[in-house]
Amino acid sequence: MLLHLQNMKNRYIKTITYIGLLAVLSLQLIWVVNAYRLYKEELVKENSLLLGNAFMADIDRRLETTTMPSDLIKGNGSEIAMSFLNENLEKLGAPLSLEYIDSIYKSLANESGLTTDVFIELVSSDLGVIQSTAKKRKGIWHTTYRNKVTYTKIDESQYIQAISNPFKDIFTQMGLLLIGTIIFVFLIIYCITYQIKIINRQNKIAQLRNDFTHAMVHNMKTPLTSIKIGNKAIESGKLSPEKTKRNHEIINEEAENILMLTEKILTLAQIEQDELTLNKEIVSVKAIVDDLMEKFLAKAKKEINFVATYNIEEVYADAGYLKQVISNLIENAIKYSGDKVTITVTVDRNNDYTLIKVKDNGFGISAKDQLKIFEKFERGAASKRSAKGGAAGFGIGLNYVQQVVRMHGGMVAIESVKGEYSEFTIKLPKLIEEI
Repeated sequence: MLLHLQNMKNRYIKTITYIGLLAVLSLQLIWVVNAYRLYKEELVKENSLLLGNAFMADIDRRLETTTMPSDLIKGNGSEIAMSFLNENLEKLGAPLSLEYIDSIYKSLANESGLTTDVFIELVSSDLGVIQSTAKKRKGIWHTTYRNKVTYTKIDESQYIQAISNPFKDIFTQMGLLLIGTIIFVFLIIYCITYQIKIINRQNKIAQLRNDFTHAMVHNMKTPLTSIKIGNKAIESGKLSPEKTKRNHEIINEEAENILMLTEKILTLAQIEQDELTLNKEIVSVKAIVDDLMEKFLAKAKKEINFVATYNIEEVYADAGYLKQVISNLIENAIKYSGDKVTITVTVDRNNDYTLIKVKDNGFGISAKDQLKIFEKFERGAASKRSAKGGAAGFGIGLNYVQQVVRMHGGMVAIESVKGEYSEFTIKLPKLIEEI
């Protein structure tokens, strides 16, 4: 129930996080669009001012070469005055020069740091474009400032306009703003992604804790119950010496199982915290395997046939941890098999490693499950395993095997066919004498 509530809470946090991210991105987009519009309006005003100045320069040029009645020269720099002067200059045979206006405009644009990829058009309201400084207009992407034109006729029937592509200038001016926006957006995305990862990690930890709790309760309950029952039977004083001895054996076995599981959990915790210290030495792997075979045969509840082959007898390892590793593999071979099982233990070597192989003719492991069997608590909650008829266990055995072998500088490999066999291979660094 608590896990379900935690999952609901995490989903709620994720939803709020995604909504917040979408809101931030939307606000950033609106901000950039508005900034773009402001920059564009400012650029249009500046270009219009440059066009007016270029047009006025052309009028001044013509005034210097043309005699105009003094009563007509009354311009004050306004658009009406410029169109008035231009119209009268044209009547006196001094037409405007788009090429000169284009040249002055580009010079002014260059001084202002604006694009000079511009051409000037003379446009009639009725006839359209009359004249243009563009050599090739086809295929050129341009924007027209139609709302910012310079009239050449008093009746506004004719005007000149600058045609250019302002986006380069706009994005150049917005450069720092765009870079800052992009960095800010990526930073927000990274922070939110990291937050989601933390939430997912917390979910995984919560699930692992839940699985471990179920597994611990399920697997501790059985041996503790056996110990309690055995102890009460002995305290009753009604058992025969043989049954009393057997109850003592059961109590010792179950206590040993609990102690072994506890040691595995503590060992894994030490490995994760990088606190495990191995006492490696040259040990007899033959003596370890022989002792384990005798132990499992003595307490076997099914028919077990061991086949052991020793091409080498010594390895360089921590004897206690190595024995636990091999014991775990043999125990799994017995647990995940039918009423009869043949377990083959082979100790050999190749060019790189000392090899300890444990093979059985049990249930086997599917290819899908082989990808995750070394994960901690991979079998999930005890209730799920029980519902499927699975064997009891914490789900840490093979993870323990893998971690301990890695601490020895080796690795563990598996080869299995579902319904036929499983073979685990422990690969340990070779002895110096072997090399």
